[in-house]
Amino acid sequence: MAKYRKLRIVEQAIPKRELFKKRKFNVFVFGLPRSGTSMMTGIIELLGVKIISTSDTEEELKKRNENERKRYGDKYHMNPKFFEITKNVWEHYLKIMGTPYSGCKMIIPVSKERMQVVNFNPGAKVIQMWRDPEEIRQSQQASYKGNRGITEEEAEFERAKIRTLLTNQKMQLEKLGIETIGVQYRDVLKDPETQIKRIAKFINAPKDIRDAVNWVDPKKNRFKKEEIIENI
Repeated sequence: MAKYRKLRIVEQAIPKRELFKKRKFNVFVFGLPRSGTSMMTGIIELLGVKIISTSDTEEELKKRNENERKRYGDKYHMNPKFFEITKNVWEHYLKIMGTPYSGCKMIIPVSKERMQVVNFNPGAKVIQMWRDPEEIRQSQQASYKGNRGITEEEAEFERAKIRTLLTNQKMQLEKLGIETIGVQYRDVLKDPETQIKRIAKFINAPKDIRDAVNWVDPKKNRFKKEEIIENI
């Protein structure tokens, strides 16, 4: 751990403008499950960020594809990659802390311990994903809980919890002074080029946006607010 403390002391002496120009900072994607975090993590990886994850090995992808086929048949395919750190978590967090212009996806709520990883190196950038609470709720239910019935009271409780989690996370980032932009999931699907240009500027991306734009697949969105049935 001592070498990482030394690294931070050295980098803190560099003005933020230089950290940004030389890409001596980390980049993170924050969001709730089923809010577009995997899509966004894929975008920033294609823009040049070194994404650290363990969830997409050949064995895990095979298992995920089998489970997906049982649940959805061939009608729907989830994200080709999840970009999650699922094992040896702190080993990989330390790698991020010691690797400029690297990062990972973090599921909200982000604990104090994980927030220390985000805030370890100066100049960190966070992209927080936002999505309609009912879209998130229904997508989470379909993906993780099955098609059980739910009352309006239960649905509103879940929506309120989603709104609270997102707002509290935004406030925590603001309090810590971590540079953050909020991105609406549907805005990326509607106009990926405009949104990805904005993101590329925010993180000083070294790569052209074209591959990142092509990564976005609107067909992956099964739960559109204007189409979903309330409180299923």
